[in-house]
Amino acid sequence: SLWSSRRKAIEGTGLTEVHLTGVSVTAAQLTTILEQSPCLRVLEHYQLVRALYNMHAQQWKRNEPLPKYKLLNLDADFSHIIRSHMSPLAVLPCDALRLASTLCPEACYIRLRYDPMTPNDILQPLTSLKKMREFSAVCVSSGERCVLDFTDMAPLIEHHGPKSLLALELKVIEEVDPHVILLNCPKLESLVLSGCGFNVPASCPSHGCSDAGFVLPGPRLRLLFYADGDDFSWTHHMPQCFWRATLNPRQGHGKRNRIKGLFLESPRIWDETATYLWTNEGDGEGQTSLYPELQIISLCRYPEINIPHLQAALKGAPIKYLRSVTCDKLHAKRMAQLFQTNDTVVNAE
Repeated sequence: SLWSSRRKAIEGTGLTEVHLTGVSVTAAQLTTILEQSPCLRVLEHYQLVRALYNMHAQQWKRNEPLPKYKLLNLDADFSHIIRSHMSPLAVLPCDALRLASTLCPEACYIRLRYDPMTPNDILQPLTSLKKMREFSAVCVSSGERCVLDFTDMAPLIEHHGPKSLLALELKVIEEVDPHVILLNCPKLESLVLSGCGFNVPASCPSHGCSDAGFVLPGPRLRLLFYADGDDFSWTHHMPQCFWRATLNPRQGHGKRNRIKGLFLESPRIWDETATYLWTNEGDGEGQTSLYPELQIISLCRYPEINIPHLQAALKGAPIKYLRSVTCDKLHAKRMAQLFQTNDTVVNAE
């Protein structure tokens, strides 16, 4: 089996990284890896925190001395989903992250999976970590309201964001307040928001960003992936200040937007926002490119975008791949005529 071949390669080596995402592995098998590979820095699999819990929970509850691992990542699955079927018991106890953060004080790459039944206090121990470079939270839901939502993640972002957070991924998370992300994560390079619900009413008035001409400071992202999850019941209206901050070609102190990859699915960017972003209004410097590092752009279910705005946005950008799907005003033939070159692949549908 795939696991058997991987296990033989792992045993008795000084391996520092093992990536098992997508491989069917049990917590017991991960325990074997942890016991035989003391040099491990990365063990990527959602059963990792379960394996650590199985190994050390009894010692911990008896207040016995605990080992310290060198692991930089913590992957945890709190959902009731086992092999695509609901289980009456959670995959992971609620205090598992408290133990894991004690065992792995150097951890800074965090991946969590949870479901609507997951308690909302499981994340608090992560504030004790020295730093957090990447945080990923995915809710496995069919549309039910969750106990755990963004308001429980906000303290984590506010604690680690200013100092160390480089990548943030939120999938099917409710009550997301983009202001918390924009104002607390100046070093953020990668942001993924997929199928999330946003807080209503938007907290724009308290930040002043509903005033004309005011633009929130925002991180100088390298990657922005946004996909609206309009198949769920909660609201997916992203406040326009988010786009004015993240896609602003003029990001303060004379710095240009440095985004390299932009993926937008049903972003609902208003026409007035697009005009503000892409027509050089108020910019006396007249730069040749609004996005001088943009190489990949994918637009899907974006009926508001039109050819003039897209031309203005992409002028002078080193585009290598341009994709548009179900964008009513972007006709495939015209897209190819305008943007296809020896250096640029255009995929328009």
